Amino acid sequence: MNERVLLAVFAHPDDESFCCDGTGYLLQKIRHRGFSIAKSSNHTSPHQLVRAEEGETMHPKNRLGTLCAVMLIVGMLAACRQPATPAPSPIQALNPTAAPSPGIGRGMMGRGMTSSGHAPGGLVAVSRDGKALAADPNSQLPENAAAQKVGDLNISLALSPYPPVSFQSANFDVTLTDATGQSITDAKIALDLTMPAMPMPPNKLEAQHAGNGRYHATGRFTMPDWWRIEVIIQRGNTRQSAFFDVWV
Repeated sequence: MNERVLLAVFAHPDDESFCCDGTGYLLQKIRHRGFSIAKSSNHTSPHQLVRAEEGETMHPKNRLGTLCAVMLIVGMLAACRQPATPAPSPIQALNPTAAPSPGIGRGMMGRGMTSSGHAPGGLVAVSRDGKALAADPNSQLPENAAAQKVGDLNISLALSPYPPVSFQSANFDVTLTDATGQSITDAKIALDLTMPAMPMPPNKLEAQHAGNGRYHATGRFTMPDWWRIEVIIQRGNTRQSAFFDVWV
C-alpha cells in the first residue's frame, strides 16, 4: 500500500488554533497527492473533515487568518536564517555590560538556558511598568531574593529552588516589614504569575503566614522564559503591589 500519512504534532496549547486556517489551506492542496488525513474531531470521515476545513478557510471572515498563518510561517523561516539576539534581561537593563545571570535550569528547552537564550535566574525587583529598580547597595540578600519598598512597606521575595525550573514545584517566600523594621503579620498575600511577552492562563497563588512576617506559597512556572511575579498585599481596605522579574 503506497498511502502516505501526514502527522502534525503541536507542542503547546493553542498552537493548533493559530495554525487552523493555514492547515485547512494545506489540506486542500495535498488531498489530491495521495495523502491520508486523520484528525481527532467530531467529523466521521476524512472527506467530511476536508470539506469542513475548506469551508472554514474559504469563508471571508477567515481569509485574514489564513494570511496571518502564512506570514507567521514566513517570519519563522526568516528568523531561523538569522542568529538569535535575545532582549536584555531586567538585570542587564541596570548594567548593560553585565552577562546573563548564571544558572543550572533544566527547562524543556534544554539545560542551562531558557527558550530565549537567557540563563535562568536574574531575580530583580521592577516597577509596575517593568523597569528594573536599583538594589540597595548595602543589602545582604542572597542571590535567590530581591526586595523593594512600596509605600511604608519593605517587601522581599525569595524563590527556591533557584534558579527556578519550569514545571517543577517552586517555593515563594514573601517577607513584610514596616518602615521601622517590625514584622507585619496581619496581611493577606497573593501572588500573580504572568509572562510579559505572551498571555498565559491565570496562575495565582495564595500565601499563608508562616510566622515573623514571612508568607509562604508554592506553585509552578508553566514554561521556561521571562516571568513577572506580582506580590499583592491586602491590609484592611488598602491594597498594594510589588513586582519582580525572573528568567525560568
